Amino acid sequence: MAQDRGAGVDGNTARLVEELEAVRRAHAGSTTEERQEALRLRLEKELRSLGEEKGQRIVGGLKDYFVNQARQRAGRITELEAEVRLVQAQLDSVAAEREHLIQENQRLRSGQPVEARGDEGASSESLERIRQGLIRMAEGKEAGADSLGLGPSEAHLYRLCLELVRFTLDYGMAVSFLLTEFSIGRAGGV
Repeated sequence: MAQDRGAGVDGNTARLVEELEAVRRAHAGSTTEERQEALRLRLEKELRSLGEEKGQRIVGGLKDYFVNQARQRAGRITELEAEVRLVQAQLDSVAAEREHLIQENQRLRSGQPVEARGDEGASSESLERIRQGLIRMAEGKEAGADSLGLGPSEAHLYRLCLELVRFTLDYGMAVSFLLTEFSIGRAGGV
């Protein structure tokens, strides 16, 4: 029974929910105990002003509302945790590739032979063209491997670097989004 805020509750209950949330926001900087005490006092004041029957109905509505909110938040947390696991798997994959590239770089610097290639590899001139293409891509301009005049192996290296840059940018945005969602979810609880 999914409900939006206020849906399925009567006007008095919806008004009280808003008032309780205003009290929670007003005491956001307070300790948990102080915030709970302020909420308890506000709720007691409201219930004292109502008759027993109406008070019981509002308490039931509040209970339903907060149970529903907790279920929705729990579902969202489960979704976010799945996203975190996916991003973590991608991060692990990139970390493994990075480690492989570091080892290959060390072999190149030490003069040890590298695995055989189909052609002569990327020259400093083609590496500069790859660099310029990545800069153009970061600036939002079109920079295809053909327009850079790259050979087949350089084009492959360029596409690999391009995907790594895109992944890094997407990963940064995803982590920022997840951190924002988790911090809002925890601070948003009553």
